[in-house]
Amino acid sequence: MKIKERIVSILVPVFNEEATIEKVIQSLNKQKIPGWEKQVIVVNDGSTDNTESKLKKYLKKITYLSHENNYGKGVAIKSALRYAKGEVVIIQDADMEYLPKDILSLINGYNPADTVAVYGSRRLRTKRRGYPLYVTGDWLANFFFRIFFREKLTDIFTGYKLVKTSLLKKMKLKSRGFEIEMEITDWLVKNKCKIIEVAISYNPRTFAKGKKLGLIKGMFLFLSVFKYKFF
Repeated sequence: MKIKERIVSILVPVFNEEATIEKVIQSLNKQKIPGWEKQVIVVNDGSTDNTESKLKKYLKKITYLSHENNYGKGVAIKSALRYAKGEVVIIQDADMEYLPKDILSLINGYNPADTVAVYGSRRLRTKRRGYPLYVTGDWLANFFFRIFFREKLTDIFTGYKLVKTSLLKKMKLKSRGFEIEMEITDWLVKNKCKIIEVAISYNPRTFAKGKKLGLIKGMFLFLSVFKYKFF
């Protein structure tokens, strides 16, 4: 008798990623996860380029949602979460900074008996790459987080997170943008949930190639550590 596979829901928020979205979907479809069935949910968050037309050929293999306007990563994740039927959720950015092959590392780090979340850390394998100002800001944010929350995480803003679906839905997330990364971490830590970290690859892109996290958004992301601690 065939053993019923567990389900992992992979949420893909996308905004103006015509250059990479096909590669992401193809990589996700090809990636085998022994013992698991994949549910890929793509949310087109108001793209104004050719992202939607690029996705049309994959509609039979994905759950597709579309926002009329660009509301932000947080809103896109909340929209996708309503359709997630998996035991766990993994958030996959559409820009190929995070590689789908590392999903296996997240899954292998997950133990349903005692693990609530698995974070893919950009710091555990190699030196954190990217714009120096962003790398420094990220380091400082993690430094203050460890002091304020007394939790020894190395990469709180990682875009590669595996979280139990039941808990993610229970959080009643409010963030609209990138700060949802800190909101999720804040909830897990304050509710004394076990988070483990695994090493992942990271391929930061430049603004010329479409990087979305600008200086102002980056500053708000940094300040979110203080927001969730003190306010």
